[in-house]
Amino acid sequence: ELPNVDELRLHHANEHKQETRYMCLYCSKLFIVFSGFMTHLKRHRNALKYNCSDCGKGFSNKKVLETHRMTHSDLRPYVCQECGKSFRQQNALYIHTRCHLPDSEKDKYPCDQCNKRFSTKPNLVTHMRIHTG
Repeated sequence: ELPNVDELRLHHANEHKQETRYMCLYCSKLFIVFSGFMTHLKRHRNALKYNCSDCGKGFSNKKVLETHRMTHSDLRPYVCQECGKSFRQQNALYIHTRCHLPDSEKDKYPCDQCNKRFSTKPNLVTHMRIHTG
């Protein structure tokens, strides 16, 4: 993290060979092209469109807000058919169900760059980013 906007502009010019012209006042991100800057600004405005009545956190769409609101609830509608454990969010149930898989199915996605193994392909893909920079 750089100490100020001038240092950030200098960093962009020297390290990335880019002259910046537009800066987002919400997050200090710098832009060269005006249309990219405007698209970025719209994302900030849309992010405030749906707000959680419990904590005030803003979301870009209603479905994401509804999923978030479950974190404030004691309801646990997603139940594991294998052991009965319940969860507030569907993705938490999905992650949990992986523990009931036979050993032959667990960690079946190996990284070809190191010794790590992953239970899902998306986790392997995410991991591969550390090798590609």
